[in-house]
Amino acid sequence: MTDDLQLLAPRDVAALLGITEKTLAEWRWKGTGPRFTKLGGTHRTAPVRYRASVIREWLDAQPVGGGVR
Repeated sequence: MTDDLQLLAPRDVAALLGITEKTLAEWRWKGTGPRFTKLGGTHRTAPVRYRASVIREWLDAQPVGGGVR
């Protein structure tokens, strides 16, 4: 399956990023985390999923530290 079609559950994304599911949910609420999809509409109980390709793009766009000053 290609990255564009692979859907990840919040628990999988949280584990991949090394954060808690609660942090990921807070990022969704604030609009600061990776883009997500709600399956079956916008109702608050609709399952949330993330495209693997979007996670990759979001990671690539994050600031990188550790440079020499």
